[in-house]
Amino acid sequence: MPLAYFDADAPNTDVVAALRRDGAAAVTRQVDPALCDAILADFRQPFDDLGRFDEGEFNGYKTLRIGGILGVSQRASELVGHQRAMAMADAILLEHCDNYQIGSLTGIEIWPGETAQMLHPDDGVYPVRLPGVQ
Repeated sequence: MPLAYFDADAPNTDVVAALRRDGAAAVTRQVDPALCDAILADFRQPFDDLGRFDEGEFNGYKTLRIGGILGVSQRASELVGHQRAMAMADAILLEHCDNYQIGSLTGIEIWPGETAQMLHPDDGVYPVRLPGVQ
């Protein structure tokens, strides 16, 4: 199934509908490129210094990861708390709960030639399962 793409001015209802239908959606030009460049600059040294800590068959050998990105780049909070991101999280999650919280903030840089990771949920560290929620 092809991924649905939307412009930054697309109504949230359209993006939510794609999320519900397909499980993913892409919104282009949502964030100022200067902000992205600044965050990437903040991440560069941690990626280079720490990014290989978790490499292996599952995570790959051409992928860098850093955790706790808000401690690496305060500017990353503009992405985490972005109005569109919050609206999407509210629309999808709040029908299943009274509130929610972020469980992980990880920066991932995938290099060319990396093997595809198998599709998987990232819920293995959470002991709670909700019937009907995948």
